[in-house]
Amino acid sequence: MGKLAYRVPESRKVRYIVHTDCKNEADDQFTLAHCLLTPMLDIKGIIAGHFDSCYGRFPAGTTAGESYEEILRVMDAMDMTGMNPVKCGSGIPLPDEETPVDSEGSTADHPGGSERGQKTSLYRPSGSCDRPGQCHPDGTWGSVTG
Repeated sequence: MGKLAYRVPESRKVRYIVHTDCKNEADDQFTLAHCLLTPMLDIKGIIAGHFDSCYGRFPAGTTAGESYEEILRVMDAMDMTGMNPVKCGSGIPLPDEETPVDSEGSTADHPGGSERGQKTSLYRPSGSCDRPGQCHPDGTWGSVTG
């Protein structure tokens, strides 16, 4: 399938991390597809988020894994398997605003930090890491450095 056919100048592309609880509700698959097909977005990674266990539909602590598998299914259906790194976020909610929860998504190095040799922003939707502020434009997703 691939991105839409028009070209966006490199200087206009927005470096972006997608965070989604893709297995929770049907709108997330459409949002993921939209992000992947938008030429203006330079997707640096996709983090699978947890969600409420849906009244016991999923065992506690497994919903981020379910989202991860759903992300892979969407990317496969779009013939985009392997085009962007996909990481699993925390399987549980944060215990409080000050205590981070390590996960593959929050501790992984993302490809692309300052690849253009510039200090450009890395945009992300609210809560796209396991703790706000964990995604840094210097090339790390994890370690809170300040």
